[in-house]
Amino acid sequence: MNIIEIKHIHGNASASIEDALGKIIPGEKNLIRFEKGIYQFDWEGCRTDVEIDCGYLRSSRKHVLFALEKLTDLTIDGNGSEFLFLDRMFPFYLQQCSNVTLKNFTIDFACSMLTQGTVVASDNSGFELKIDRSLFRCRTDAEGHVIFDCGRSSFSSAGNCPILLGNAQGGRPPWDYIFAGSTQADTSHLPTGFIWTDAEETPDGIRFRYRKASRILLFPIGDELFFNYMPRQNINIYMQNCKGIRLDGISIYRGGGMGIVADFSENISIDRCRIVVRPGRGECRSTTADGMFFSQCSGLISIRNSRISNTLDDALNIHGFYTRIVSVAGRTVRFQHANASHGKRIPYTCGDKLTVSDPETQNRKAIVTAADVRPEPDGTVLMQLQEETPGLKAGDIMENETRAADFLFENNEVEGVPHLRISDNGKLRIRNNTFKRIESVYFCDLLVYWYECGAIKDLVMENNDFIDCPTGGEYAITVESSRRVTSDIRNQNIRILNNRFTGGSGRNIRVQMADRVIISGNSYTAAENVEPIELRNCTEVSCRETTSDIVR
Repeated sequence: MNIIEIKHIHGNASASIEDALGKIIPGEKNLIRFEKGIYQFDWEGCRTDVEIDCGYLRSSRKHVLFALEKLTDLTIDGNGSEFLFLDRMFPFYLQQCSNVTLKNFTIDFACSMLTQGTVVASDNSGFELKIDRSLFRCRTDAEGHVIFDCGRSSFSSAGNCPILLGNAQGGRPPWDYIFAGSTQADTSHLPTGFIWTDAEETPDGIRFRYRKASRILLFPIGDELFFNYMPRQNINIYMQNCKGIRLDGISIYRGGGMGIVADFSENISIDRCRIVVRPGRGECRSTTADGMFFSQCSGLISIRNSRISNTLDDALNIHGFYTRIVSVAGRTVRFQHANASHGKRIPYTCGDKLTVSDPETQNRKAIVTAADVRPEPDGTVLMQLQEETPGLKAGDIMENETRAADFLFENNEVEGVPHLRISDNGKLRIRNNTFKRIESVYFCDLLVYWYECGAIKDLVMENNDFIDCPTGGEYAITVESSRRVTSDIRNQNIRILNNRFTGGSGRNIRVQMADRVIISGNSYTAAENVEPIELRNCTEVSCRETTSDIVR
């Protein structure tokens, strides 16, 4: 084995990483091992202007510390070290790597990725926040905009840029966008509400004054609110087109975007990892988007013995996505992503089996095989099919069931997050976990909004504890579909067994559009006048619970 030692140094250690990567011997097993310590990393000495094709990012060119491309049989062992990043950058980017292990280190950033404050005044004229500027660097300008400083960069509400306004206590309003100092903006794309204000500094924070005709929000004094001004700027560990990646004993304390992301990758193992707020720092969120995100993956995704808490968006998201046919000529199909947020990546490769659905009925109409796929200059993709397939037409939607990962989520703790959101048709095993103060473990294909697929084919949720769930109006476990109720693409083989529900609203289990459902051995305390279990449009149901409050 080729062992590369990195000795602890004071000051910026970025150059030592590039030096270590240059000592990797192709064809051999390589170990990069750190002397235990706190390592500081800045832009100087790291890879700059790395082009990353990822639709979740607001911009594609990034500063990257560990730029790992086409590497095999590599282990990076932090030996219990802390990696402290002095500015916004990608800590790890893995492209076309196989059999790579990252272990035993902490990722943290010197600057906060959001701003939060305490409500000290709120009435029909506006609201005022007390902000600790030693932790959250923000200011206002003469035009009423808010400016957030993070590392070398500043983010402004100028330019009609909305900033997400949320409550630090999960499950409580608001969840809106705020336009500070903006006079006009396109609000049609916003997924939630918004308000119009002008901002001015106070000795202890910022006062927001409502503009005429703005919606008025009234907040309890003492509430903690936060602003998310860069939800999709960064990913801490990003894997693309990789195989056999293992993450072990890693803690992530801050993320200006998502924590761990894998796209088009196979066999990912995550063990003893944490995405959490750093103890004692007083921040309300760990990442400013999802904690973990997997798209178009295959093989087995295994997450065990880990903890995800206080992510701004979902703790976990695993799915594929739909594309839409633009035109058909014989065996040639031109298509594009149904949602621009998926970027420029080509989701299909030669040999993939694709399910085609009719956009009107949302029924399955064909299964086709990709023979050749190539991008076009206009952003569409041309695909040759192996077989003649009459009946395909513009507007049809396609999903790739070839890339459907099996998923194991076991012995984990999840707390203070919106959802675990899963729309994937591999084998799903979620067992022996503790979920506390979350909205829902949510299974839905989201056909018409985020264009995520697909229907659940084989799910076992077994021996999990749900404490104070759900935090809002949903059910603690939700299995449903965004397709029409008459669609022939349905959830199947749903088993919800021996879970324990304590606290929460009493809404425990909701299953819709599913065939072959078993609900058995769960224990819960149902709230008065609340249906603990809801079953709708289901067939072959075996529900052995000790309650008659079942809606069919």
